[in-house]
Amino acid sequence: MTTTRIDHSRIPDGAFIMPAQYLDGTIIQQVHMPDGSIRPLEEFTRPSKKPIVPTSLPPTEPPKKQPATQSCYLARFPNLVDVVEDNGELVYLITEGTQLKTVPSVTLGGKVAFPPPKDQLPFLIPRWKEVSRAYQEDTPQALFSDLLDYHKSFSQLPSEAYYVLLAAWDFSTYIVDHLNYSGYIYLYAVPERGKTKTGQSMIYVSYRGIHQENLREANLFRSSHDLAATLFIDVSNISKKAIRESSLDIVLQRFEKGAKVQRVLHPEWGPFKDSRFYDIFGATVIATNEPINDIMESRSFPIDMPFAHSNFPKPQPHHGLPFRERLLAWRAHFLIDKLALPLPPQFPMGRLNDIATPLWQLIKLVSPSHCPQFEDIINEFTEKRRQGKSSTLEGEVIKALLELGDQVEDGKIEVDKITDKVNQGRNDFHKESSSYIGKVLRRLGFQFSRKHASKRRYYYDVELLNHLTAEYGLRDTPPDLTSPLSPPSPQIGKNQLQGDMGDGRDVKTEPVSIPEEVTTEELLATQGWCLWQCDALDGEIIALVRDESVKDVLEGYVIYTQAEMEEIGRFKAPQSTIRLVHEAKKRQHTTVQSVITRSDSDVAIPHPVNKPSGGKA
Repeated sequence: MTTTRIDHSRIPDGAFIMPAQYLDGTIIQQVHMPDGSIRPLEEFTRPSKKPIVPTSLPPTEPPKKQPATQSCYLARFPNLVDVVEDNGELVYLITEGTQLKTVPSVTLGGKVAFPPPKDQLPFLIPRWKEVSRAYQEDTPQALFSDLLDYHKSFSQLPSEAYYVLLAAWDFSTYIVDHLNYSGYIYLYAVPERGKTKTGQSMIYVSYRGIHQENLREANLFRSSHDLAATLFIDVSNISKKAIRESSLDIVLQRFEKGAKVQRVLHPEWGPFKDSRFYDIFGATVIATNEPINDIMESRSFPIDMPFAHSNFPKPQPHHGLPFRERLLAWRAHFLIDKLALPLPPQFPMGRLNDIATPLWQLIKLVSPSHCPQFEDIINEFTEKRRQGKSSTLEGEVIKALLELGDQVEDGKIEVDKITDKVNQGRNDFHKESSSYIGKVLRRLGFQFSRKHASKRRYYYDVELLNHLTAEYGLRDTPPDLTSPLSPPSPQIGKNQLQGDMGDGRDVKTEPVSIPEEVTTEELLATQGWCLWQCDALDGEIIALVRDESVKDVLEGYVIYTQAEMEEIGRFKAPQSTIRLVHEAKKRQHTTVQSVITRSDSDVAIPHPVNKPSGGKA
C-alpha cells in the first residue's frame, strides 16, 4: 500500500506553503512561488514507496528530533490587507489573485509569521464578517458621504470643504503604502476649540490609528516601521517637544515616502550587521496650541479651529469601528482590482502640490462630485501661503528688488542698495546687515557676481523675480519685469562666473568679503580690529571694536561696542554669546563708544595690507 508525500526537492527556493480559507469555509494547501504565482500542492507530491505503518504498532526506532521552526510576529508584508478578528482569533486578511481570504499564519524568509497579540495592538481590530459584508455590498460613494456626516457630528470646521478634506484623508490612510506623500492634518487653535475631538474622530476611522503624545524615537520607529500606523500627535507645543526628544527631523520626514532612519543597535556585530534602517513614512494628525515651525507647516493642511456654537460628543473607538471595516473592504477592492488613480490637475507648484495631488486623485476615484470643493480649499491654502510669505524678510527683499529695477547696471544690482531699501523705516536695532541680505538673496536663488571687488553685486535675474513675485503673493500674475531700465539678465552659468573671477577655480556663490591674501593674523593687528570666530554661526567671523579711531568697517563684519564686549567677556555661556551675536547682526550702523585703547606694543604690526572699503561705523 502506497501514499503520496511532498517532494521538497521540486519546490524552488523562496517558495512557501500556506493554508488558505475561502469565503465558503474550504481550506486548501497552496504553494506560493517566488514569481508571485500560486500553484496547488498536488503538483509537488509523489507516491511514497514506503508502506504505511499501522498506527497501533510502535515505531521500530525513536524518531529523530526535528529542528525547531523559527516564528515571529508580523503586521505588514506584501498582499496583506490587515489583521482581522475571526471567531475570536486574530488572522491575516490577504489577497490572492482575485480572491480575498484569511490565513492564521504565513511563512516568509524561512520563518512562520503570526499576527501580533491583541494586547499589543492599541486599536480596535476589524471583524472579518463585517469586512466581508462590506466587501460585497458597500460602495465608495456611500462610504464617502457617510464619513462626511460622521465628522460633522464631532466637530465644527471653518467650511463644508474642510469635511471633504478629512474624508479624503481618511481614505488615503488605507492606501498610504501606494502614495508618495501624505500631508499632515494640522489642527491649531487656543484651548477648548475641539482639536482633540476632531483628531480622535479621524484616528478612530483611519488605518491602524494611534492617539499618542510621546515623540520618543523608539516609539516612532515601532509605530511607523512595525505597524505602519496612522499617528495622532496631541501636544501643546510639538516643535518644542520634538526638539527636546531629538525627534523633530523624524516627524518632519513622515510625510514623504522613502525616508529611512539608520540606527546602530549592535556595534559589536561588525559592519553591515550592526545597524537597522527604519521606515518612518506614514499619515499624521497634529493638534497643538502653539504654532509649528515653517517647514512642518509647509507640509501640512492647516485647519484653524473656529469657535463652536454647540457642544459635541466625545468620539469613542467603537464609533469609528464600522467605518474601519468598510474602509478596509475598500482597500481590499483597491488591491484586488488594481485600481489606478486618475491623472491630477495642475495645482500651484511647490509642496502644496505634492500633498494635495493624492487626495484629489482619491476624491476623483471614489466621489468625483466633491472635487470642486476640494479644489476651492486648495486655492484657499495657496492664497494663505502667499500672504504669509509676503510679510517675511524674503518678501521684503523681493519688494526691494522690484522697486530698485532702475538701479540695475549691466544686469547686476548692488547688495548695499537692497539693504538700504529693506532697512528704511527700521530702527538701528532691527536693521539687517548687507552680509545677511546677501545670504537671503542666495536662498532665493540669485547668483553672486565677483567682478567688482569693492562692491558686492548680484545678477538681476528677471525670470526668477517674475516667479518669486507670484510665489510670495506680491502680485496675482507674474509681471513682465523686462524694461529699458532693467535689462534682461545674462545667461548665468559656470563659465561666466569663472570669467568674472578671472581664473578656472571651482565656482562658489559664497561672497568673499576678505581678500584671500589677507590672513587672519594680519587682520588681528590691522587698524585696531580684533576678530572673533563664532562656531555657533557656522564659523562666521565678526569684528570687535577696540579703538575709537577705527572708522572703516570691513564688508561682511558687524560691530560690537565696549559694553557688548564686556558682556561677551562676562558671560561665557554659549546661549548668551549667541544672543549677542544675533542682536549685533541686525544692526547696520552703530556709534563707537569710549573704549580702552591698547598701546602699539600690545600687537605686532605686520606689513601694510590693502583692506576693502565698507560701511562706516
